[in-house]
Amino acid sequence: MALASASSRPPPSPCWRRGSDAGRSPKSRTGYGRALQHLGVLEKAELVIIKREGRHRWNYLNVLLIKRIHDRWISPHATAAVDLLERLKRDLET
Repeated sequence: MALASASSRPPPSPCWRRGSDAGRSPKSRTGYGRALQHLGVLEKAELVIIKREGRHRWNYLNVLLIKRIHDRWISPHATAAVDLLERLKRDLET
């Protein structure tokens, strides 16, 4: 008994296709649509500023909010790491 190759299989039925696509928006199936979904999440979080001009869409990072996040959460840890590297350099040079 020979196994059927993928090319000899019949295409999926329209009923199966409708069922597998249920609950999805048409844009969610493409890379572009998924990117827009992610940008929408970032826009709601105010990390991205979106400007629309006709058919064009311009996406900008909200630098002020990102800087506030950096200052609040990253800067204290970065300062400690830089101090450690400075001490290591000083110890290696002496």
